[in-house]
Amino acid sequence: MQSENAPEQPQRRWKLLLALIMIIVASCIMLRLVIMIMIYNNVSTSEQASVAFATATPSVGSTPTGVARSGPVTQPVRPSRSGKPSDRTGWDLITETAAAATATAAAMTVIPAHDSLVVEPAVIADKAPTPVGSRPTTSRQNPDALGTEIRLDDWAVVITDVQRGEAAVQLVAETNPFNPPPEAGYTYLIATLQLTNVSTDPEARSAAFALNLRVTGQRNILYSRARVVPPTPLERDLFPGGTQVGQIVFSIPVDETNLMFCVQEIAVFHQCAAFVAIDPGATLVPDQGLAAIEPNQAGSQRTAPAPMGELVITNDWELVVTDVLRGAAALELVQAANTFNTSPDAGMEYVAVKLRARLINSQRPDEVRSIDQLFLNITGEQNVVYERPLVVAPMPIFEAHLFPGGSIEGWEVFQVANGEQQLMLVFEPPLALFARDTRFLSLE
Repeated sequence: MQSENAPEQPQRRWKLLLALIMIIVASCIMLRLVIMIMIYNNVSTSEQASVAFATATPSVGSTPTGVARSGPVTQPVRPSRSGKPSDRTGWDLITETAAAATATAAAMTVIPAHDSLVVEPAVIADKAPTPVGSRPTTSRQNPDALGTEIRLDDWAVVITDVQRGEAAVQLVAETNPFNPPPEAGYTYLIATLQLTNVSTDPEARSAAFALNLRVTGQRNILYSRARVVPPTPLERDLFPGGTQVGQIVFSIPVDETNLMFCVQEIAVFHQCAAFVAIDPGATLVPDQGLAAIEPNQAGSQRTAPAPMGELVITNDWELVVTDVLRGAAALELVQAANTFNTSPDAGMEYVAVKLRARLINSQRPDEVRSIDQLFLNITGEQNVVYERPLVVAPMPIFEAHLFPGGSIEGWEVFQVANGEQQLMLVFEPPLALFARDTRFLSLE
């Protein structure tokens, strides 16, 4: 018997070793994908942390210990960046790929046989809070009304009131002397909400990190919260059954219409769990004309970049370079953007590029897509892809979270060797699955 079984032992050991290798490879793939998605996604930890830090400031009448500041930052830290989906979408393909890798490895594995605004009830009820209203599946065409309870995995939220315009601007200014006024053409919007911990986890959870609440409107742009101290911050830790009423402040264009909230939990980035209308009757109908837009071949080859001003159309995006500054003009623009922006490295010069992009992929009309500096690189006659300098780009910055039909125009700053010619912008979505998504746009 030993002589018959002896050849099987090495084979079994090799199978076990191969299965172990496959499991390790699959795990590495999944980990890398998760890290890439975290980098690519639109709700950054740094942004949430900055809001939490700001909301730690006492209200009017006390000495501020943490404030949102206007003016230049103390170091040239880029604004938070968000992340990226794709066609089917890229997230679907990523999930399928990771799942397939894991399943393959598993199949080969041989398993042996063997405050006053805080409501703190004396008795925490086991049952969930009574909904304010029913909430069927919603979309931007059919949003919920204010006062409807939105039940998420761990939180129940009811948006009870909205203030905007001059009243909101004045209230934000009175809350903290360091709160800046809104930018030109923008105003503040204050959302008051009731947040309840409905998790089955017995541990307390922070209300400050419960929601990724944002605002959208007719422009198909998703606006994040403003970096100011709200009048009543959401800042308490809540056990299951605990409830807090607090506020979140947004900065939106004064002429934005059809406003509504996108309600998400903090770890969700692209899909809104619910939409809540800010104005009665608010509705957003997807642009049916987007489906008729066909990709072109402009800039598909590095040897033939798209000329400046020519519209480039990929499967997902329309984009065009609208302005370019380099050398002394670019340096002046960069230094005016932030007093802490430094000069370019020795032997290098700045190139400031203004780019307009529009999301045209309409397959999922209520899914958010993000675009920012991670899509862009620069190269030239030396065939070098240059690293981006650590500076704050001029306003408006090329960064947005968009629904189909939404567009963004903004600046990005690069540095190249002094006098280098044949400069071109390389547009390449970080999680693009096909080379045809990469385009080259001439900067000369």
